[in-house]
Amino acid sequence: AQALVPGRTVIGVRDVRALRWLAVAPPVTVTTSATLDPDGNVTVVLDGYARGTVLLAADYPAHPQLPDPPLTGQRPCTDGVREVRAQDLYTDRWMFHGPAFQGVAELGPIADDGITGELIVPPAPGALLDTAGQLLSFWVITRNSRDRIAFPAGIDHVHYYGSPPRPGERVRCVVRIRSISATEVVADLELRRVDGRLWACIDRWRDRRFDSDEVTWPIFLFPERHRIAQRQPGGWFLVRDRWSDPATRELIMRRYLSSAERAEYQRRTPRAARQWLLGRIAVKDAVRQWLWDAGAGPVFPIEITVSNDASGRPRVAGPFTEAPEVSLAHTGSVAAALVGDPGCSPGVGIDIEQITERDDHTVSAILTNAECRLLDAVCSSVADRPSWVTRFWTAKEAVAKAVGTGLSGRPQRFAIERVDGDRLLVATGEGSSRWVQTEVGNEPEPYAVAWTPTEAAALVPQEIPQQLSAHTGGAT
Repeated sequence: AQALVPGRTVIGVRDVRALRWLAVAPPVTVTTSATLDPDGNVTVVLDGYARGTVLLAADYPAHPQLPDPPLTGQRPCTDGVREVRAQDLYTDRWMFHGPAFQGVAELGPIADDGITGELIVPPAPGALLDTAGQLLSFWVITRNSRDRIAFPAGIDHVHYYGSPPRPGERVRCVVRIRSISATEVVADLELRRVDGRLWACIDRWRDRRFDSDEVTWPIFLFPERHRIAQRQPGGWFLVRDRWSDPATRELIMRRYLSSAERAEYQRRTPRAARQWLLGRIAVKDAVRQWLWDAGAGPVFPIEITVSNDASGRPRVAGPFTEAPEVSLAHTGSVAAALVGDPGCSPGVGIDIEQITERDDHTVSAILTNAECRLLDAVCSSVADRPSWVTRFWTAKEAVAKAVGTGLSGRPQRFAIERVDGDRLLVATGEGSSRWVQTEVGNEPEPYAVAWTPTEAAALVPQEIPQQLSAHTGGAT
């Protein structure tokens, strides 16, 4: 803006809007424009990412004598157990910022309607206002148990009353909360020099709140130590889509995917990308837990990469000499993964499907006549039928994945031969049968999951189930 109107002084910025994330590693090219407005100010646009109007004048305005009322209910900053000091913001990762943006020197007191702190101007351009925003973010974190992540989305007006403080100078900052809702926090900020003179006043700084809960929040602090996928009885892992908006999903995506994986994610349709990401989260977390169970130290999700071999079977690479066997599946808002030791025999397989009504034509394409009789025997009511049809389907898929062939359009090749509670005995198509464990769930939508135990005892000679199924249909 100053280059466009030489000799003028920047006295403020107004109508700042952040439109989407701008990732700068690896470097990207961004088109910028500066347009002189009729009032002598300059509108600056980072095409597709952000915009704002730079306010210009002959010189800075005089320092106003603004009131400085105390905040309400001031107290030390704590995490509920111990006091949080300024350096803890970065060592404990309340804030993610690197050294060039670590400017909070004194933290607190915090209050019902704001927070104060002392800032040391960092060396990076723009970092001073960023550190002021860190105080606001900390207030949001400590005042909420859910949706604690807050990032700047817009600023109505920034007023400057002098030249910027130099790196190393100290500035006192007061954050005054104007409002807080489920999606947004609005605050006014004041930055004063050590002599008390007002340097900058910010009207209506708006932080957008993003989805987070007790499961996802630790991932934003220490992703190398925590996981989103939840280990289930039986050793498999389940991920539920916990993010109602695409912006939060992208935050999670950047915690889990490498640059190559991000590119693959971006090539997919939004619905396909969502399910694909859930599957990647499930298998990466399952593999990391497998490493932790073996005594490994911290492992970031991004250190595990997932690819597919020529047949489509998932393969993983990471900080290990021999890759474990993995299987993954996703449907709707859920994904599942299963891990076995390297070279384990028989292999591992898992499948998860939504429980829905399937018409007779579909069922007859999935099941043989013998399986239909077995289905009738295990269904205690008509209402049970969709659940059991889905169990049968996922059991076939799980075994087909473990064998390494997939169903290949021939689901009847993998026949259900016996039902024992939640366990199903499935023919592998290779002269043997495998027990498969199944389970149903209802959150966030009804689903059935089937997975293959990894122990060799799960493999049964083919002749035994044939004899059992020949007797009263094989149901127990």
